[in-house]
Amino acid sequence: MKKKELLISIVIPSYNSEKYIGQTLSSILNQNYSNLEIIIQDGGSIDSTISIIKSFDNTSITLYNDEDNGQYNAINKGFSKAKGDIFCWLNSDDIQMPWTLNSVNEIFNRSKDISWIIGKNSFINDKGILYKSSDNDVVYPKFLIKGGFYNDKSLGFLQQENMFWRREVWEYSNGLNEKYNLASDFVLWRNFANKYSLHSVNIPLCAFRIHDSNRSLVEINKYRLEIIDNIKEDFNLLSYVFMKIKFIKYLSFLFYSFGHSVNVTNNKISINYNIKPIFKYSILKYILNAQN
Repeated sequence: MKKKELLISIVIPSYNSEKYIGQTLSSILNQNYSNLEIIIQDGGSIDSTISIIKSFDNTSITLYNDEDNGQYNAINKGFSKAKGDIFCWLNSDDIQMPWTLNSVNEIFNRSKDISWIIGKNSFINDKGILYKSSDNDVVYPKFLIKGGFYNDKSLGFLQQENMFWRREVWEYSNGLNEKYNLASDFVLWRNFANKYSLHSVNIPLCAFRIHDSNRSLVEINKYRLEIIDNIKEDFNLLSYVFMKIKFIKYLSFLFYSFGHSVNVTNNKISINYNIKPIFKYSILKYILNAQN
């Protein structure tokens, strides 16, 4: 029996994105997934971003070009208009893989118990060349996400680009908390985890572009301060200690936990609840990297 093509809504926040927006849109549209809506929430670009978007002339794309109160406000505005069964957001410099949307559709069709997924962490450079993808299968236990342990000082970031979730998950969370300028995604994952389990997928779905003006890298110290503020609100002392003791994450090859995963193999999809490492780092990798 043919699988239903779920409507996938992709929100793209944009502002003066002329350098990469064409690559971002091409990576989505070249997959030829038919049941798709792309909502571009542009904050009033004054470069050639708008003309590039309009040059695609694709009925899947809806452009809103008006002022917003920052990236998270733009994303919230975009999702408020979304009609999809499945949601994700993709920043205007990142890309999806050629198989992403069909794989996402297959996974969510496979089981109603899957509400939220994440692919393998992947990165492209300024020229759009994939140069790194996670080499380990990991799981993300709900209690650790909820506790705030997934940040770069503890168990590593949860890569937003690689995430997809059902509409009900977004509605449950009430969206991004605009009190935070940089770490609202971190807070959102914690909110999701109050109710939903994150299934890790054994393939990359999207890639984060590394370049000189990455907001999340340029302002990483401010990002960490917002994470600390959010953790302190919950009086989560253990998570705070993890952030402060830097070497802990390099010992996490010792940490195993039960969690949810999805394997995509030879056109078959299997769902597992198994024990796997909770992060990719090991003390050996740390030593080798320090020598480079």
